[in-house]
Amino acid sequence: MMISHREVSGAAQSYLHELRSLGERQARPGAQPREASRDDVVISEKAQDVRAWVERLTGLPESRSDRLDELARQVQAGAYRPSALDIADQILARSLGDRLSRGPAAP
Repeated sequence: MMISHREVSGAAQSYLHELRSLGERQARPGAQPREASRDDVVISEKAQDVRAWVERLTGLPESRSDRLDELARQVQAGAYRPSALDIADQILARSLGDRLSRGPAAP
């Protein structure tokens, strides 16, 4: 299974939207201040890592579409000639990726 940049970006945007809306709900104008409580919020290191990666991924340019446009022009012009080795590499890489995404095989 291939996951596109658009899908990753969409998931990241949804996550950031939820984080922002949570912050807005907690700091609404005109809301009565609450008394200080003893509750503490601790964000795990893993959650902080996830947030950092989400922010990095949402900042990536959509350069794949540029590459696809260039390849389409080459195909239309009859100039696209991938090597057999490149084709074999991609077939094996996708096959391996699909197998890894399915998890361990049942006995």
